[in-house]
Amino acid sequence: MKKKIIIPILIGLFLVVGYMLYNSLDSSKYTTNTKDKSEQSSLITTVSNSLSSTGIEESVSEASRETDTSISTSESSESVTNHAEEDKKNKEIKDQASKVMSIKEAREEMRKSGMNDGDFSDLDISKYINDATSKGKDLIDYLKEQGF
Repeated sequence: MKKKIIIPILIGLFLVVGYMLYNSLDSSKYTTNTKDKSEQSSLITTVSNSLSSTGIEESVSEASRETDTSISTSESSESVTNHAEEDKKNKEIKDQASKVMSIKEAREEMRKSGMNDGDFSDLDISKYINDATSKGKDLIDYLKEQGF
């Protein structure tokens, strides 16, 4: 009867001691990181103070802001333009393919022939439909020629 009570108490005691040990090891890691961060912070403050006393910091900061603004503005306008053009081309490809066969029909045909249609995006299928049509071939035959 005593063994039934002592075993769970020992297991509980073992878990509590292990947990306390684990937490004490983790707290030592945090203390080290805090020291490193405070050293980095003081170093940054020292460098910042020395630069501001010479006036270099302000001119570097201003030039950096101007460059960042001009770069991000040009990148964002190019990105929007490129995406719009790409979307327009993709829509044209899909529209042309839908005149011959819908994506759903193409996927069904691919499954019937034993191909995994999940390997192809709708745009890929549209491109293959257009290629096969331009060459006067059936989609499945064309895909098989391509190695699918």
